[in-house]
Amino acid sequence: MNAYIKKYGRTLDYYAHLLDLHQDIDLIDALRKYQNIDGGFGHGLELDIQAPISNIPSTNLAISYLDSMEDSKEREEMIKAMVAYYQTMYYENDHRWHMVEKEMDAYPHAIWWNYESRDAFTSLNPTPEILGFLYKNQNYLSSFNLEEDIGLMVKRIKEQLPFSKSFHEVLSILRFYRDIPYIQEDIDEVLRLKITEFILEKEGYRLRPHQVFLLNEKMIDQAVLREDIQALKKEIDEKGYIECTWQWFQHEETFEKIKPMWNAFLTRQAIQAKIKYEEEN
Repeated sequence: MNAYIKKYGRTLDYYAHLLDLHQDIDLIDALRKYQNIDGGFGHGLELDIQAPISNIPSTNLAISYLDSMEDSKEREEMIKAMVAYYQTMYYENDHRWHMVEKEMDAYPHAIWWNYESRDAFTSLNPTPEILGFLYKNQNYLSSFNLEEDIGLMVKRIKEQLPFSKSFHEVLSILRFYRDIPYIQEDIDEVLRLKITEFILEKEGYRLRPHQVFLLNEKMIDQAVLREDIQALKKEIDEKGYIECTWQWFQHEETFEKIKPMWNAFLTRQAIQAKIKYEEEN
């Protein structure tokens, strides 16, 4: 157990860190506290949005926790409610989901989640990963033309991804790629090229090889991954944690309170990647 995660991490991340000890029951109970009656997630699950109301970023993040759990009645009930929420939040005319809604502005959050920045998010984020989740859980869908939207997303990826300036779009598309096998051949080349482009960027807040590795180990060069894993290990050895390197540029007092939780989250993710890498090598 990493001491920093134990001291500063949320209960949710503490249990996620202990998954090798079969803590699924505790983890689902911890995750349930973030889910609202409409099926979406809020209450700061996405730490940069300290809103109790349901929002797409928090609901998307919930998927990553659910992916690590074994099937259970409780897990399926949670997923069924999430499918209903996603259907409610779907913008049919645009064939997409939007990251933010106006109501979120009433609560402390990072500047990039401001409603006025809504159009900064393209159809490549968060729509791909939501489509992947719905494809895996389509037995809970009603009156939704999933195949049409999947086909449209493949077209959008091929046309728009080469010009993307956001590595978060790559992460969303990687989940789409992982969850819908039959589309992989169509977008494989353009996705690999974009991953390589973003990985080569070395400055600032950037795409890290271990983030790609956790979603698809075949999409990352092993030498590049090894270097990143070594850098993560060095930072944990020296500091005890992986440090959150961004700021909110507003609501700074709130951000300082949640920053240790971000550090714990990033540390858990790094340790997960390190363990996976060591097991495979």
